[in-house]
Amino acid sequence: MRIAVCDDEKEQIAYLRKITEKWVQEHGISAVISEFDSAEAFLFDWTPNKFDILLLDVQMHEKDGVTLAQEIREADRRLIIVFITGYDDYMCMGYEVSALHYLMKPVAEEKLRDVLGRAGNLLVEAPRMIGFNTVAGVIRLKADDILYAEMFSHYAEVYTLAQAVRVKTTMGDLQHLLGDGFFRCHRSYIVGMAHVERITRVGMLLDNGKTVPLSRKLYDAAYKAFMEYNFKGDVT
Repeated sequence: MRIAVCDDEKEQIAYLRKITEKWVQEHGISAVISEFDSAEAFLFDWTPNKFDILLLDVQMHEKDGVTLAQEIREADRRLIIVFITGYDDYMCMGYEVSALHYLMKPVAEEKLRDVLGRAGNLLVEAPRMIGFNTVAGVIRLKADDILYAEMFSHYAEVYTLAQAVRVKTTMGDLQHLLGDGFFRCHRSYIVGMAHVERITRVGMLLDNGKTVPLSRKLYDAAYKAFMEYNFKGDVT
């Protein structure tokens, strides 16, 4: 799960992060929490479908949270937005951008935990989508449809059963974008664990018959990732 907190008050970010970290730990959820101190900082890092949940302050310097949400919704309908505000004047505007909920400051821990639970349930119901920037524009793919990605010098080819998508990116950015459910098995390859049927010392056999190279030094890590993915961590 990828959660973003956008607020121009450091103390508020720290408070929201503390509660969110506690919530994900108690529910055994693997999560990455990113912090942004302005709408502009968020937009600089954001790509469609990069985050699952956004805890967004409404009143911020320069660009406010509602304006940011409107810009997000032009390209990303899946992101779950939770507005945080000290005033109830903006509540009607939340419906325009399909916000999940409004939390009034000071944010009560139990209310935030409840909203996170609702958001988590929605994410379980909906397939995770990943947006890729290509020369033809942003293309959205279901995470579970991605077989593997191969990195070249300045771009990557992302493969599904139906197509191959060329993406201008770096290996580090690609790993971050793909996130949970993917394993970097070679300096040039990332594989979707949902499609791995078998592992050998030199490769990972996919369910479409393709074998993706596996670096020998990564065999133990690949085996562990395979077992954890298929047995949900019940591995000793």
